[in-house]
Amino acid sequence: MRLTACAFIFAGVAFAQNLTEFGAAAAVGSVGGASGKKVTDGLTAILEKVEQQTAKAAKSDKTPVEPALELAPGVVRDETGGVPLPPPPAGRRSLTPPQLPLAKLLLPAEIAESFVATTPVLPPPPEMSREGLQNVSAGMNRADVLRLGAPASKITMFENGHLSETYSYRQQGQKVGTVRLTDGAVAAVEVQ
Repeated sequence: MRLTACAFIFAGVAFAQNLTEFGAAAAVGSVGGASGKKVTDGLTAILEKVEQQTAKAAKSDKTPVEPALELAPGVVRDETGGVPLPPPPAGRRSLTPPQLPLAKLLLPAEIAESFVATTPVLPPPPEMSREGLQNVSAGMNRADVLRLGAPASKITMFENGHLSETYSYRQQGQKVGTVRLTDGAVAAVEVQ
């Protein structure tokens, strides 16, 4: 009996709660709908005023503004980064613009000859050989290795907090060997 009474009381309270929530939702919906209409009317009025002001500003007679800077038409440059231009289409003339003359600096012959005479001729950089690679030992620093010859290719990366470099050496197109450096010191040498 007590159990049945508790069930009826619980059902009544739940029904009352539902009724209250639906009533509140209906009240808010009607208020929100009415205020929404007012907000829409306000926005429409503001936008109409903005439109009137812009139309008024557009109708005003002002003298045309002269450009501050006049530019000449652009010129196509022939710098393609080493990639050749495609051939012109068959049956059509090439539409490349005429080249503008470049200013040239002419020096008197005595001065030009003095420049040629004073220009030092640098020897070619040393090339690493198999014998030179055999002289590279673990622990040598980077500067000593580079004095023996510049690498043909170089890979630099960070691994586990250390700077790792791999120098590959070639002689007349053939691979001579590889030197691996860690933190600027030689770690391993491979001679082919």
